[in-house]
Amino acid sequence: MTTHRPPGQRANVAARELVHEIVSGERVDGFRVGELLYEGGMARLYRVSRPRERRLLVMKVPKLGPQAPVSAYAAFENEWRILERLRGPHAPRLVAVGDPCRHPYLVLEYIEGDVLARAAAQAPVPVERVRDLGVRLCRAVHDLHRQNVIHLDLNPRNVRDRASGEMVLVDFGV
Repeated sequence: MTTHRPPGQRANVAARELVHEIVSGERVDGFRVGELLYEGGMARLYRVSRPRERRLLVMKVPKLGPQAPVSAYAAFENEWRILERLRGPHAPRLVAVGDPCRHPYLVLEYIEGDVLARAAAQAPVPVERVRDLGVRLCRAVHDLHRQNVIHLDLNPRNVRDRASGEMVLVDFGV
């Protein structure tokens, strides 16, 4: 028995069957895929390393299995296009992009700080702290707006902070 699917969905299902899903423990294009850091609705984030690389890195891999949302690959492509043009301290540095037909992934610098998420979890916070965090967040948003990018899912989970104090906006796939 054949299931009827719209043309675009048929192509997406066929593509999912051909693409290898990346998992912890493998080596992909010179990167050693480490522990799973986070799994969201559209993608998984893994810690990765590469010989002679000093920076901490993260690999974002779109979900492509039969249970994955059809929009996961489109979100991956959208984020890729945005990240490759962003510059400056308020966006993660794009290190590598996997073959979108075989191993779709983005390797980004890993930004460790999550001061905004921690502050939100500890609410209420003093007004001075809210002001400080708000000013830093506004600088980051303004910097991206100057580069003609609008973040469509701005929330504490999508804001990281560098050791220098600059906030970094992440997750542009929406």
